[in-house]
Amino acid sequence: YTMLQAHPSNPFESLFSLTNTGDPALVRDLYARHRDTRQQEQTRLLLASGGHVTIDPILCDVRERGESADPRHCLTIWARPPAHIKELIKKVQLELAVLCPSSLWFMPEECLHITLVEWIHSVDQHTLSDALEKISPSTIQSLLSYPALPQSSSSSSSSPSPSLPPSPVILDSPSISYDNNAVAISFLPSSSSDYTYLHYRRDLYALASQSPISPQSRYVYPSAHVTIA
Repeated sequence: YTMLQAHPSNPFESLFSLTNTGDPALVRDLYARHRDTRQQEQTRLLLASGGHVTIDPILCDVRERGESADPRHCLTIWARPPAHIKELIKKVQLELAVLCPSSLWFMPEECLHITLVEWIHSVDQHTLSDALEKISPSTIQSLLSYPALPQSSSSSSSSPSPSLPPSPVILDSPSISYDNNAVAISFLPSSSSDYTYLHYRRDLYALASQSPISPQSRYVYPSAHVTIA
């Protein structure tokens, strides 16, 4: 695997400084500690507030009037969960529906995702269209197809091509995570490969930063989660 040149403002590089430059076991431990510590704190806050939750007014409108009630647009690269994870999420959503039959909005199956790269978020249609004009289709395709298969030695292309990691980027150990805003299924990066989920997000960010619009991630925590409600 050939590492991409790190962008000077790539926020995922700061996480690498905590993992001995990407040691898989330390990457997994970083995500696990963040997940456990955050959940303990969020549970404490919810109990202290008497179970107070933040209601999203836009999602309230969506429940009443449909998806057209949401005026927000974004430009992101998502990863879709595989079928067995969708089944797991469906079971959890059904259990939550029993507990809270009328007060939860559930993420539709076709929208389930993990965010990999976030260029812009919560903007109007005009801002989105302007951004799309500045980001070339080839840039988006390079992100969607990354990591690319190695080029053969006979290739005439002079541009470097990242190699396929020794194994797929794997997430495991699903767990329910929640706060006063949402419920999610969170995962941990597998330590079975030298190329982890943290490597992957760092490299995608570096690729996206080569476009005229730099990524504008809302948060850069060691987290891999699918919001479900």
